[in-house]
Amino acid sequence: SECSAVNSYPDFASKEAGFVPWFSAFAGTGASNTGSADGQFATHVIKLSNSKYVGDYHFDMVVVNYGYNDSAQTSEAFTAGYKAGLNELLTLYPSIPIVILVPFAQTKRTELLAIYDDYKDAYNVYLCDTSDWGYTPGTAANPVDTTDGSHPKASVQAELGEKLAEWMVSTFGKEWFLHR
Repeated sequence: SECSAVNSYPDFASKEAGFVPWFSAFAGTGASNTGSADGQFATHVIKLSNSKYVGDYHFDMVVVNYGYNDSAQTSEAFTAGYKAGLNELLTLYPSIPIVILVPFAQTKRTELLAIYDDYKDAYNVYLCDTSDWGYTPGTAANPVDTTDGSHPKASVQAELGEKLAEWMVSTFGKEWFLHR
């Protein structure tokens, strides 16, 4: 399937940079929008799915891609929900990099930049700004480079994954991935 985990930008990025991805995804869910999941971002950080908890898994890095499904949420609701989830991540994983990934459609970019400004000096938080990656999604009526107006098709996922891998390697260094 074009929208499967093996055709996703994290999967392509993992192959490029040399890491093993763990996916935690909830359809239609956002930082302040529950979508199909049981709860919001703050409750998702302990789950890999609605029925599978993280438990004692060890993660070397967490990349957060929330914002696109929050387009209808107010800035205040989104910011509060995102910060609640980010605070949970920082409590659970205080010594690993937490990456704020700006959604490819640039949804909630202004809010994410402000959130990053609030956390960048005090925590191990990084910002991956995708605004210059050249991706503009279509719509359901005109699904340019997407499968459905929202999700990038596999060839675009590969390009986005390559850009994410390049960002990761330029930010953390190739050696960082070799010793994990």
